[in-house]
Amino acid sequence: MSYEIAATGLNAVNEQLDGISNNIANAGTVGYKSMTTQFSAMYAGSQAMGVSVAGTAQSISRGGSLVSTGNARVLDLAINDDGFFVTCDSAGNISYTRAGSFETDKNGYIVNASGAYLQGYPVDDTGTLQTGTVTDIQIKTGNIPAQASSSLTFTANFDASDAAIDRTTVPFDATNSSSYTDSYTTTVYDSLGNEHSVCQYFTKTSDNTWEVQYTFDGQQQTGVPATTLTFDPNTGKLRPRQPRRRPLSFRPTPPHPSI
Repeated sequence: MSYEIAATGLNAVNEQLDGISNNIANAGTVGYKSMTTQFSAMYAGSQAMGVSVAGTAQSISRGGSLVSTGNARVLDLAINDDGFFVTCDSAGNISYTRAGSFETDKNGYIVNASGAYLQGYPVDDTGTLQTGTVTDIQIKTGNIPAQASSSLTFTANFDASDAAIDRTTVPFDATNSSSYTDSYTTTVYDSLGNEHSVCQYFTKTSDNTWEVQYTFDGQQQTGVPATTLTFDPNTGKLRPRQPRRRPLSFRPTPPHPSI
């Protein structure tokens, strides 16, 4: 009897070693969850009869270490908190995984190494997320028609303690940083989809008064007057009658698209 009881312990430990071996063998497997062997005592009435394996538990809620896969795999993802990726195979079977190795198939659908489709919420034509039912995520690879930039919104706080620059003695020069107070560059696009830079140069010319000059692709634009901004000395806010919109038109050369 004592031999049989001891044998149950050896058998249980042997199964535990199998689990440890699996953990070691899959140490480098993306998304693998380590397993822990759980034991239980066996009794015949009040008589202890040995040990058995009650089962194995996997730590599915425990996140592993994050590994960089480089810039070449731009669709690889990782979860840094609770949760799972949802995938669906061609037969409609749903799976949950933390392995974030994804790529696109020939039709532009995001799939994992097994060919299962990554699931997510779709968006409408305006880019609004459509929550509710998840679906296969597809990245359309067709050409997107170019659209020229039509507006630029800028929000800022100006420092009232900045020293004023006298325009009668220091004319504006985009190449001379002492001729303006601050600058901000924004990327815009022409009707062909090409990138261009619009830089706004802000100059404090007197107390509560600033002017804005513009350059396009580093070139000062002739015929584009400066915008004058006047602020309320008590509230610091832009005076209501000041222009909050400034129509500007640039025509890069060459080629000759419009913005």
